[in-house]
Amino acid sequence: MDFKKLQLIFYALVGGQLLFAGVVFFMLQQQQEFADIPYFSVVVPAAVLGGAFLAYYLNNQLRVSAAEQKNEEDQLMHYRRRVILRLALMEGGNLIALMGVLLTGSTTFFLFFALGMAIFFYFRPQLVEMANDYPPV
Repeated sequence: MDFKKLQLIFYALVGGQLLFAGVVFFMLQQQQEFADIPYFSVVVPAAVLGGAFLAYYLNNQLRVSAAEQKNEEDQLMHYRRRVILRLALMEGGNLIALMGVLLTGSTTFFLFFALGMAIFFYFRPQLVEMANDYPPV
């Protein structure tokens, strides 16, 4: 898998999250009753911020072993695992935030989704990051 494919995976994940956000926004416009789920006010921030913390922590832990990769193919596979792991953690938190909006009707959770998307873009695959973290072989 080359770097362009990794970027394509990133943009596909972005598209899926934004599409789901659009569906949730559309459904809010419909007149419907929402559930009163008070614990979502704790679950949504915990999911988004916890996912961000965990993604950052695990990414840094995996960065330590970057220098151990013996050839370019191993380096790319290692970097790919790092990126997919951190993006998956952020996507999970973002989808929980959108589910909070969908189930409770509280648009405040869209703010957590927006924060999660900003962090998601922070974790996007970047050639500069890869070049800095993996020594030439």
